[in-house]
Amino acid sequence: RLDVVTISVTDQDPLVCALLADSVRQRLQAFITDYRTKKSRIDYEHFQQLTDEAKEAYDKARQRYAAFSDAHQDAFLQSIRTKAEDLENDMQLKFNIYTAMNTRKEAAMAKVQESTPAFTTLTNSTVPVKPAGPKRMIFVAAMLFLATIGTILHLYRKNVIEWF
Repeated sequence: RLDVVTISVTDQDPLVCALLADSVRQRLQAFITDYRTKKSRIDYEHFQQLTDEAKEAYDKARQRYAAFSDAHQDAFLQSIRTKAEDLENDMQLKFNIYTAMNTRKEAAMAKVQESTPAFTTLTNSTVPVKPAGPKRMIFVAAMLFLATIGTILHLYRKNVIEWF
């Protein structure tokens, strides 16, 4: 999908035109990027939190298993071996959850990248040689004409009132 946005600025000062166009372009790009990636970024942050929690749970399970295994290294009782197997299974389960959450987090990051729009500036803003804004000469001539008419009417107001 190709969307083209044209930004045009008119002002008497050509430098102000160029600066304003650049500022508007940057703010518009930031807004569009934020708008289009908001849900994906929220999902990514959620999976980041779940991944961190799963990693913490896995680390705790691994420490419990290691501590139990170290404490009962030469044990022959079936109950101790069963307890060690339970701790090992719990550790493996926590590792699988951590791996799954990490995969989901990576997928969410890919979705953020996918939904981030790419911007291409077709034409950079330039400082025009002449202002595109109100033509000063036309404005000055119009004001001079109106001032002349007003002065004439003011000087000959008695004659003008008699005509009407």
